[in-house]
Amino acid sequence: MSMLLTILPSVPVWIESNKLVFDRKFYDGLMKYSSLWPGNIRCVMRKSDQDTPNFGLLKLKQNDLPFELKIVNSCKEISITHLIGSNTVLASADNQELLHISSLCNQAEIRCIYIIEYTLKTRLQIVALNAPTLLHRIKRSFFTFQQESRRLKAFSIADGIQGNGVPSFKKYASHTKDNLLYYDNRINPKEIITELELSKRLEYLKLQKPLRLAFSGRLTKIKGANDLVRVAEFLDGMGINFVLSIYGSGDLQADMKTEIDNKNLTNKVILKGSVDFHSTLLPALKHNTDLFICLHKQGDPSCTYIETLACGIPIVGYANEAFTGILTEKDIGWAVPIGQFKKISYLVKMLDANRNLIVQKSKNSVDIATENDFESTFRRRIEHLSRH
Repeated sequence: MSMLLTILPSVPVWIESNKLVFDRKFYDGLMKYSSLWPGNIRCVMRKSDQDTPNFGLLKLKQNDLPFELKIVNSCKEISITHLIGSNTVLASADNQELLHISSLCNQAEIRCIYIIEYTLKTRLQIVALNAPTLLHRIKRSFFTFQQESRRLKAFSIADGIQGNGVPSFKKYASHTKDNLLYYDNRINPKEIITELELSKRLEYLKLQKPLRLAFSGRLTKIKGANDLVRVAEFLDGMGINFVLSIYGSGDLQADMKTEIDNKNLTNKVILKGSVDFHSTLLPALKHNTDLFICLHKQGDPSCTYIETLACGIPIVGYANEAFTGILTEKDIGWAVPIGQFKKISYLVKMLDANRNLIVQKSKNSVDIATENDFESTFRRRIEHLSRH
């Protein structure tokens, strides 16, 4: 008997010229669900009226989709009629408009699993970083606490959670529920750095050539992009021989370029812009990077961590919840308090002088990525969803 999995994501779908526009990363995941799930897939998605992002999109006709798609104007509209026939419902608990789903599933005796990525602490960090005034911060924080109460109630009547990253799993997993810890990422097994590739790259460290640093991600305040140039300036002032390659784009990009020019760092800090993940970014990291500088100021379970570790690159970063959570699982890097960019610089200086310390953590990085590649992660998630 064919089983039906209904997925209720946090990401929307856009409609342009009679075509559906999907976030490519989400769609790739949906394709993996479709190939591994023992039955059919239904997806209920909110239609976005916002402008589409500049990159990372996929346009398709509805007839070309290998799954059933239902589109709503708001996730609040989702009712039992959207769930009829489902064996399991997988819903995003980070979307506050989906917190009523476990109640619907409970009434219809449908297995309900929530995906959760952000903890309350991370949500409050995001509020603090984005609120334009103190009054806005207070109001948004109060609303965040209200939604957290709803979230906990939704979890109490769900069948379990899939926690993306250690913080969310430890915060919300219950001994009485069916829970799963996973690390979201886009790394296929064949893309993980090989032993030969890693050994060749580690040989570079012995030559005392410039230390090769990198960052990839959105160039926004919440990702700590504004601290990257500060780190570089401090390293330069200490006489450290390095190159920092920055991959990505965002609202800080123009300001960062100006700052790099004004501080005479153009030969040390290179803005690479947005590049293709599989064909450009991964090879650049695997072959030409010694350390990854990750200054995320909030603890969301970014794909950046596992994807960087798959390249055999240790991470020097701020001690947000997500990064410290990974460090409790595997010794793959070094953490300093959030915002302490000078301590990041001193740490890089120490590692430049003691490059052997980078070698072992490079090998540890490959180990944790191998255990959590895209394929293995999705198989575990599908097995968890299909339990009865």
